[in-house]
Amino acid sequence: MIKVSFILPMYNEEESIADCIKSILSQARYCNKLEIIVVDNGSTDSGPQIAEQMGAVVIRKIGGTIASVRNAGAAISTGDYLGFIDSDCVLPVRWLEVALGEMLSHSAGACGAGYLSHDKDNWIERSWFYEYKKFIGKCRFIPSGNFFIKRSAFEDVGGFSEDLVTCEDADICERLVRLGYDVIYHYEMQSNHLDSPKNLIQFIKKEFWYGSYQLKYYKFPSFDKVLFASLLYFFVFTASFLFLFIKNEYFFLSFIVLNFIALSLAIYRCLRSKKKSKFVQIFFLSHCYLLGRSLGIVCGIKFK
Repeated sequence: MIKVSFILPMYNEEESIADCIKSILSQARYCNKLEIIVVDNGSTDSGPQIAEQMGAVVIRKIGGTIASVRNAGAAISTGDYLGFIDSDCVLPVRWLEVALGEMLSHSAGACGAGYLSHDKDNWIERSWFYEYKKFIGKCRFIPSGNFFIKRSAFEDVGGFSEDLVTCEDADICERLVRLGYDVIYHYEMQSNHLDSPKNLIQFIKKEFWYGSYQLKYYKFPSFDKVLFASLLYFFVFTASFLFLFIKNEYFFLSFIVLNFIALSLAIYRCLRSKKKSKFVQIFFLSHCYLLGRSLGIVCGIKFK
């Protein structure tokens, strides 16, 4: 008897919640019982009503971090397995079959995947999203908007850390690995993310928001590549402006270093995403990513 609980945090997602729930209901044939719990974080649109009409249990959780919203749903769930799905995501048809297969055939505590590009006309999505064609294996990070976990493993780690405003997914994966659980990435579990950044301003604002909490929750002495690269980028970016007015020859040197940092990130993403044909776009977005992250880290505030 396999029972699966899907937990969906939601805030003003009336345009996507129906598609999300439909994609979850289509997974019912892979388990004996399926429940959908929508945790409404103060929506002012018709999203909660749509979810209820489609058979989901809707509870309200006003305030708190996204981690606390996810935990609130888990607290009333009754499944042996928990699927944490963002309400602006659509699951592929075999998502649950693959997830349960990984759980039953391996020592996995959790599994999942990243996101596929949904809007084919959005060059940012087409360029920036990782789209792993065939990768299956152990990893140290699964985004919490497309995350499947055994209830026993979830309880062992104490759920998501509610004091974390962001990066709660990286944190829970790290704690799972430390307790000896395998975290498995499976390319067939990649979901379509309907509400990704549509323009550069949204893209930079999103990275600013992530960056504004990154330093606060950094745990010494671990080495955070993104944190290090972002701080280096900010330092060189600031220095380049100073050199522009003081010593021009140093400005060109700092300009080269700045591009080298972005180039390193672009090459890394191209190799991982297999999108070599989009190198120019990824290189440009790498500058935007590092700029947003670095400004967020230095300012240390939440962008609203």
